[in-house]
Amino acid sequence: MYLEKDLVFFDIETKSREELFLKIEEFLVEKKYAIKGLGQALIDREKEYPTGLALKGINIAIAHADPKYSLDNKICAIKPQDKIVFQNIENLEKLNIDLIFILLLKDSGNHLNILRTISSVFLDDDFIAAVKETKNSQELFQVLDNYINNVDSIK
Repeated sequence: MYLEKDLVFFDIETKSREELFLKIEEFLVEKKYAIKGLGQALIDREKEYPTGLALKGINIAIAHADPKYSLDNKICAIKPQDKIVFQNIENLEKLNIDLIFILLLKDSGNHLNILRTISSVFLDDDFIAAVKETKNSQELFQVLDNYINNVDSIK
């Protein structure tokens, strides 16, 4: 399973995406999902290749780094307490993000498949409404589990 309960964060307090990436790195290294350097790699990659997406009803970011920083194939989901500024992938303008995914993929061959799967659920209005209504990490996990973990293409 790519997305697990311990990889879903709700109301994380952070002032910037850089701070968020470094906080999440500490947790992921401790859990042995990633190695040190992941946070900085995410920061560097985000500067060069922005991942913010303005979608109908929700703004998301799907951050990832070189597979050498991943020890497992996992998806980390973060719904921050306050929106975090990323750059829009389409026009490089600032974009306030509601939900962040961090992809940990030690097998780079799965990268496009996972991106395609995550992107496809964001076309579903029911999914967007359900994510926006979540009030804690358990509810967010349930929504993400139903829509992402149950997709055959990433099992």
